[in-house]
Parts: sequence; C-alpha cells; structure tokens
Amino acid sequence: MATSLVQLYCYDLSGGMAESMSLMLIGRHLEAIWHTGIVVYGKEYYFDGGVGIVHSSPGGSHFGTPKRVETLGTTTKGEGEFLEWVKQRRLDTFGPTHYNLLNRNCNHFTQAAAQFLVERDIPSEIRDMIPTVLDTPLGRMLKPMLEMATRGLEASAKTSQLSTSPRKKVSNTTETPTVSDSSTSLDVATGLNSEKSHLSVEEHEEVMLVRAMLQSNELLSSGTREGFNTTMGALILLRMVITNILRNPTQLKYRTLSTQDKEYKSKIAPLEEFGAADILRLCGFRLLQHPTLNQAVWFLSDADGSEDVLAIMVTHITELIELVESEYQSEFCAVEGDPNIGTFHKEKYPVPPLTSNASDPGDRAMEVIMHDAVKPISSLEDLMNWSPTSPGAITPAAPCRRRVQASVEDGPRLLICHDMKGGYLPTDYEHFAVCNRLMKGASALVPSVVNCSYTVSYWHHVDYFVYFSHNFVTVPPKEWISYAHREGVPALGTFITEGESLTLRKILHDAQSSASTIRKLVDLCDAHNFDGYLMNIETNLDETLAKRLITFVAMLKKSLNKSRPPNSGERFVFWYDAVTVEGIVSYQNGLTSKNKPFFDVCNGLFTNYGWRPYNLPLSTAIAGQRNRDVFVGVDIFGRGVYGGGGYDSHKAADCASGAKLSIAIFAPGWTSECVGNGCRENFHRNDAHMWSKMQDIWTTKYLELDTLPVWTCFLDEVGTQFFVNGAPVLGCVSNQNSLGSGVKCSNDDTDLFFPEWCQISQTHIKPCYKLVRGGAEGDPWCVLPFEVVGKDGCHTNKDGQTVPLDWSTKQVWMGNRSMSFAAPPNATVPLMRWKVRLEVGAADGEKTSDALAFLDIAWLCNAVDAQAHSVRCVCVEGVNGSSTTRVVFDEQLASPERIIVVATVGNWQIVRYVIPDNVTWTHVTCLSILNPSENESLVCTVGGVALTEPTYDNSTSVLLLGDAQILPSTSYTVDKTSDPTTCVVTLDVPNELRKKSNKVILFAKIGFPGGKLLSAYLGTHEISKQILLPLNIPSDAFVYEMFFYGSASGN
Repeated sequence: MATSLVQLYCYDLSGGMAESMSLMLIGRHLEAIWHTGIVVYGKEYYFDGGVGIVHSSPGGSHFGTPKRVETLGTTTKGEGEFLEWVKQRRLDTFGPTHYNLLNRNCNHFTQAAAQFLVERDIPSEIRDMIPTVLDTPLGRMLKPMLEMATRGLEASAKTSQLSTSPRKKVSNTTETPTVSDSSTSLDVATGLNSEKSHLSVEEHEEVMLVRAMLQSNELLSSGTREGFNTTMGALILLRMVITNILRNPTQLKYRTLSTQDKEYKSKIAPLEEFGAADILRLCGFRLLQHPTLNQAVWFLSDADGSEDVLAIMVTHITELIELVESEYQSEFCAVEGDPNIGTFHKEKYPVPPLTSNASDPGDRAMEVIMHDAVKPISSLEDLMNWSPTSPGAITPAAPCRRRVQASVEDGPRLLICHDMKGGYLPTDYEHFAVCNRLMKGASALVPSVVNCSYTVSYWHHVDYFVYFSHNFVTVPPKEWISYAHREGVPALGTFITEGESLTLRKILHDAQSSASTIRKLVDLCDAHNFDGYLMNIETNLDETLAKRLITFVAMLKKSLNKSRPPNSGERFVFWYDAVTVEGIVSYQNGLTSKNKPFFDVCNGLFTNYGWRPYNLPLSTAIAGQRNRDVFVGVDIFGRGVYGGGGYDSHKAADCASGAKLSIAIFAPGWTSECVGNGCRENFHRNDAHMWSKMQDIWTTKYLELDTLPVWTCFLDEVGTQFFVNGAPVLGCVSNQNSLGSGVKCSNDDTDLFFPEWCQISQTHIKPCYKLVRGGAEGDPWCVLPFEVVGKDGCHTNKDGQTVPLDWSTKQVWMGNRSMSFAAPPNATVPLMRWKVRLEVGAADGEKTSDALAFLDIAWLCNAVDAQAHSVRCVCVEGVNGSSTTRVVFDEQLASPERIIVVATVGNWQIVRYVIPDNVTWTHVTCLSILNPSENESLVCTVGGVALTEPTYDNSTSVLLLGDAQILPSTSYTVDKTSDPTTCVVTLDVPNELRKKSNKVILFAKIGFPGGKLLSAYLGTHEISKQILLPLNIPSDAFVYEMFFYGSASGN
C-alpha cells in the first residue's frame, strides 16, 4: 500500500523577538510565536486568514523559511481523499471568514489535518502557545501584529481603488447606471448589510459553469505561458479584491474596481467573456458608469454586499486556482505576461410570452391540448421561448410507480430507446376517432392508425425508457410518460445536436446561456414530469468547449435532482457514445478514456452499435464497479450491429450480458414498422418472436402499490371496441334508442364507419406472462408459467412449463379484451404478481368484521346457466416481513361467507373472495388459479381482478359499473378546427360528477346524415374541472350526445 510522508513546517511570526525577549517579559522562555503548515504530497497546506485553506510549494509561502520541521509520520490516505477533506473543511471550518486568532487559527488547522492524516497531535507547545502568549504583556503588545501576519498579505494598491474626494453631482443621462454622489464621497461604509447567506440553485449552477469556462478558457487552452499567466493573474486579482472587502468591510475604497485600471485591463478584461465578469456579478458587484471619471466601474454597495456570499466565492476561486495550477504547473510556474486577446460577442436569448396564431376556438383549444400533450422543441430559440403556462397550463404526467426491490441487483439492466418514423406519431397521443372504412370522399376521410401503433408488451423487463427523435429537445409525449410510469419505468427525453455546432457553441460559450439552458431543461421535466435526458451530441467541437460540455452535463444531472417536485423520483442523464473529450465525433463503441469523463458525470453510457465481442471486456474493466452502467447499444434495424439485428438481436444482447454489461435496445419499433404489415396481430406475434429469444437475460420486475383499490380488466393500449359490464358499447344505433343500462348496438353501416381509439396512458395492469414465438396465424404470442402441486402440497415449475394465454375479444367484461387459458390438472397458474399494501383500520362501521381485504374476480361461466361451471380454486399469496403464506379458496369447501357472488350479468359472474383478518399479511404478492382436478384441465376466462378494502357491501364491486349517465348538453361544447375532420370537445365537468367518481369513462354518440348514430369511446380520464379532448370524425358527422360511466381509481 502506497504511503506519503507527513511533515509540520513551523515558522516564527515574531522574527526572533519571542526567543530573545520572552523570558524578560512573561517570565518563561518561548522559542517562537508559531505558525504551522502541513506538508504532504509535495505541497504545503496552511490556513490563511481572510482566504481560507491554501497551498504552496513547501517553504514557498509568504511566511518565509521554517524555523523547524517536525516529521509526523506517514499516511496511507490518497491525495484525492485528502483534497476532498480539505474541500469540506473550507466549507464548514476553515473558510475565508472562519479565522479567529484564539479559537480557529493556523495551528488548529494543522492539528485537524494531522489527526486526519496520521491520527496524532502536533506538539503541545505549539497547540497551547497562542492562549499562553496572549495572556501576557508581550502577547497584548504582539496581538495586532499577529493578527496582521496570520491574515496574509494585504492587498496591493494596484487594485485601483477610486479616489474618495467629494465630486460634483452629475445627472444620469447615459444608458449605463451611474454611481451616485453619496455612495462615492464617503471614506467609510456602514458594512456588508445584505442578509443573503447562500447562493440560489440557479446561481450555484452558474458558478459551476463559470468555473468550467475559466478552467478551459481559450487563452489557457492555447498552451502558452501568456495564457496561463493571464488566467492565474485574473484569479489572484479577483480573490484579492474580495478578500480586501472581507478584511475591511467598512472601507468603501475596496468596493470599487475600475475597468480602465492597468491590471484590470491586462488580467480580468481578456477573461470577461469566459466568466471573470460573472464572478464579480455573482459577488453582488454592479457595473456602473462613474459620474466624473466617465468610465465604467464595478461597484459593490452595502445593500448588495454579503459576507457569506463573498466567502463562498473566495472558496470557489481558491479551488479554481488550485485546479489550474495542478493542471498546468508542470509547464508554467510564474504569473506574468500581458496578452491582448479579443473577446466574443455575448448573445442573449429573449423569452417573450407565447401567443396563439389561431383565430378559431377549435384551433386555439387544439394548441392548448398539444402544448399539454407535448410537442418537440426544434431550436434553442424555441427552448428559450417555451412556457409552462402559455398557450395553456400543463398537467404533469402520472407519477412513476415503485417496483419491488430485487434481492439481487447485479444483473444486466435494459434501456429502451424508442425511435419510430421520426417520432410524435398520431398514436403517441390520445386518439379518439370514427374512421371511414371504405374511404369514400376525401373530404370525409378519417384514416385508421390503430393497426400501425407500437406498444410495449415487455415493460416488466425494462429499467429505463428513452423517447427519441432528431429534434433539438425531444420531450416524451405525455401519453408515453404516463404509460412508462404506470409500469414503474422512468421515461427520458433526448437532447441532441447533429451536424452544425453553432447551437451548442452558443450554449457553452456563455455562462448565463448555459445556465439558462439547464434551467429550461429542468423546467420541462418539472412541468411534464419526465425523468431526464439522453445526451446525444454528434457535433464536432474544439477541445475547450468539450471540457465545458462535461461540466454542463454534470450540472444538468445535479440540477434535475436539486429541487424536483414531490411526486417525481430520481432523474437520470445518459451519455451517448459520439463526441469525445477531444471534441471530435468518434464513436468508441464502448467505454474508453476518450468518453469516460462524460460517463463519470452521468448515470450511464449508451454505446454506439459498431462494437464487436472483443471490445466489451475493455469496457467492463474501465467501468470497474459501474460495469452495469455501461449500456451496450443494439440496433434492431441491424445497422452495423453484431449479430445483424432483427430477430437475431438476442445474439448481441447475450454477448453484452456475458460481459457483465447492460443493454440499450434502439428502435424496437422495427417489429411494427418493417414486419408488422399494418396488422396489429402480426405486430404482436413479431414482437413476441423477437423478445422471446432474449427476455430471460433480465429479471422480471413487479409493481409495488400502496393504496387500495387495485384493479385491472387488462385494457389494451388501443382498440376498436369497448365493453362495459359484459356488453359492447361501441357500434351503430338509431337516434331513438335510449341508453338505459347500456347501449345496444346493431350492425347497420359498420362496413362504412367504425370507431377506434388509442390511449396508452390508461392501459391496465397486465398479468405475469412470458412472450413466446407464435407459429401460424392466430397462435398465442404469450404464455403463463404454471406450477405443479405435488402430494406434499409443494408447488414446482419444471423446465419452464407454460400454458398458452389467449386474449379474447368477443367475450369481454370491461374494455376490449379478457384473458383465457386452460389450467392443467393439479396445477397452479399465477395470474398477477405484485406487492399490494393492505390497508389497516378501515373506517368505523364500514369494515367487515372478520375481513382483511376483498378479492373480486370477473369470471366467464362456461354454461348457459351462469351458476354452472367447473370447480375453481383461487390461491392468494401474502407476506409479513420475511414470512410468505398462502390462502386457498376452494369453491366446494369454503364457507358461504368466504366466497360470495356479488353479481351475475349474462354469462359473467363477479365473485368475491374474503381474505380473513386472522391472516397477518401486510402485502398481497400473488394471485393464482388452482385446478384441483386430477385428470381434467380447467378452462378459465377472467375479465377482471380487484383487491379492495373490506368497506363495500356485497352487492357492489369496483369491477361493476353503474348505468350510463347522459351529460347535459350545456356541459360541453364541440369546436371545429381548420382540419375538417378534427374537432375539440371541451367538457366542463359538473360538480355532482366530480363528487361521485375518481375517474370517468367517456363516450359520444356520433351522428351521420340519414339519422344513423355511432357510439365512440373518448377515453378514461381523471376527474378535473375541465377536460379537453381531440376527436376525429368525418367532416359531415357531428356529436349528437355524450354519456359516461363513473369508475374507481387504482387500475
């Protein structure tokens, strides 16, 4: 193990006077008045009053030559660990304003450093010297000199302070603010009166960007001595200006810095555009026009001056000096030179309010809908002009659900990067339509889009979802954010630059532009509630800007997580393998030294696709313990990817997993876009074919749900039908037909018009299926694993035994599908895996006396007589701490109060299984169907499952909706837009409806010439004061009537 020598350098501040006079004056001999510094790693660290912890070469400080040197021992701590300790001490103990001669001086610092490095004290005669000396006549005589010496060198008169003689009052007729007479005619100010104690989040972001700009400014990066000298001179001068103010807070002459001073012009002026002027501004200085000298000056007023803020800025400048020294010290060691280099123009980005160009109510409403639903941002100007409130308010997407923590976290993770046909497709938004099947009349045409939609059937394997397009800032559509969040998956957008570098140069060149860009990116996340960005920089930069880009990315990640909304989880930033630290677009196809600095400040690296298996071990080695943060890119389109992509994409995924890395799947929509043939069933089979080959790479994740009720009817993302209580609602009806308990449908004109819908955000919780490669058309594309129940009661699954899962679209309880399967003899088939928290202590008078929870299942009975069906057993699994137990409900053996038929509707039954309160579960984790037969399979069709509190009577269920309710015609308006087939429905939700339900399932009767009506599904919506809906119908159609069903939350 490497060790480093630790020494104590001891200086005599009395210059020998203590040794010659101490016995006579205080009656005891003193060798010296000690100042000490710690020497380690080839540098001397000491605490300098008014500045804080600084370092120099050993013996190279302004205290001269050490009188003696003490060896304290050797340390095993690394230099990086010590520097982190020093950085923390600058903030909390030994900062610029912490110095106190008696209680916190240079020797207190070396004592603390010695304890940290070698766990020993410095000599006691040094530790106890100051209190002893100051309690004597000599001490009282020396105290002013000691305070002066230990505070460091006073500022040079070269800082060009303004004369304080009285001046004539000059009216301010110039554009630049002018220093008033009263502020410049006083020799003594009242002090630093600002109560500001810290930098704001935005100011802190700006400070970090300024530091990055100064550390990598063009003069310094040129590699010349002049550039180094100018940078160091500017930083030292800035620190001197601020420390002078801290030492002399009531001296007005230290508050003014002339821009015409020789040193300002030679040191600070060349670096104004690289952050030097921003440091003064962040300290509270204002650039004003002097009334008599006719020149601009930086001035810090009493009201703007804060001791705490100045101390913070001194710490930042000191750290920056050390960073520049450490990077360039081997080449340059002196601060000299007078470069005369021009500066760049600082471009500002105005933020005017967005105004609507639409003149019609429908178009204006459509703008509001699309602003809330999310549109891409194409340019930096658009980003700066974006507003969360104009042209309408934004409603955040659904919060991200939690997932059950896996017992083993070392497996590969999966990132999905969704790139399909340029993004922002019709089915990426809420889409409710009545389409023209025969395409009659272009003016009436409403094309169908549902069959071309891409949806995700493998969420239970996904860890991160990225919505990708080639727009400057790709914000995921609100539907996709909620879609991912309902499955417990963070949804990220994309920040991309391609080709020209002007936009990125604008962002990185100016500190304020960088900070404002970060703030806008954070504001987008806050408003829409998505979870971060994939940074895809495919733009060549110079090396200086590439260094700033690293800090920009680091600050973006920090800012995203600094003050996120309460319902928002951790936010993430991923780096795409394109531009390197040299500023060149050079795909590394893995983690290398050229992209590792970006990896170090991000949550993960998304590699390019051109890797080969022999590249991967290097990425694993360089990543170290962060190996699972390297996501190996796999392009499903097969562009240069190992294995060829497509149905062979598992070859690349297996390879990445074998190297102990994670996987990033790019453009999985290939299964719809290229081989789906415009048929949704083909897409499902193709998608399952591809994913079935690689799904076992990843663990299956399950949702953790905290609030009852929790229910699902397996509602799909898109559809052309909708059932309620076992009866179809969509279809053609005559305009005389009453709604009653449901809408009866006829088949008239269904060859002409048909409804369709897409609302991926309201997809119901899915069962715990696995994907499988289907064979012929109509074969199932997913299966349910099952366990065989042995004679000893043990459940075992051998060799991946499964049963086909069929999605029934003809016999449906609610929504557009039910699940059907055949449970083998003596087998248990798990339907749902989750972790649902059970509520304890329901309201008095509502709780069933002996029930912990209710489990409701909607069953399709196999006979005309709904009471006749095969024997079913339901198995429920729950946990309490580490203990897992099962409760089995056997329909033949259970008591009537444990299994209750809540409702019989046609061939459907809703059966309630009462979980007794003597079961001490805190959570329900699994629901299975058990077939007790020794010989026959049990055919099951399940239309819905619900877990609820035991507060409902036995005649109601969340699965059973009441009658349809017609909305008053005064509660909604329908406005046409400039698109003849698009209108906007504005529903002002009645107060009585808001009180009755958490959600509403909306429908509309669409009228056609000739008196025909067609019922269309308009989505499921959270109850709010107003609901805006886009509706696509033929140009000669109209909204005849609207109706709804109340629904519970929790699906």
